[in-house]
Amino acid sequence: MTHWWEYFRDGRPDQQFISVLHATADFLASDPEIRVLTFDDVVDSRILLS
Repeated sequence: MTHWWEYFRDGRPDQQFISVLHATADFLASDPEIRVLTFDDVVDSRILLS
């Protein structure tokens, strides 16, 4: 979880932080063993967790 102010430290975009988040998202999206879930899916029991 991140907060909006982490993206704009001192009123300017924190490009290094944003780049790390993009790299993390690319990794998660490219790994077939990782599945991203929404909180709604878990709450509504549409996803079984083990």
